Amino acid sequence: IACVSPGPIDTGFIMDDIDAVSNLTLSQPMSTAEQVAQAIVALVDGGALDLPMPRISGYLTTLSYLFPALGRALRPMLEKKGRRTRERLKRERG
Repeated sequence: IACVSPGPIDTGFIMDDIDAVSNLTLSQPMSTAEQVAQAIVALVDGGALDLPMPRISGYLTTLSYLFPALGRALRPMLEKKGRRTRERLKRERG
């Protein structure tokens, strides 16, 4: 069993109700549908068993599980980044 765990995917769907998307979700880099498809093919071809996308999100999640105080300390910064991303996406894609 293999698992691809994508964060936000830039399919246009995210803009349908951008205000309902959490700031933490929007703090992550968006993957393209093509990137997710390539990751799935790589896993089928014998790659890793678990692939967080983007990888930095997987690392950050693991660190937050291991060190909850770190996760709590980083949360305000990530939420701020998500708010900025939401506003940028609204301006760019309106």
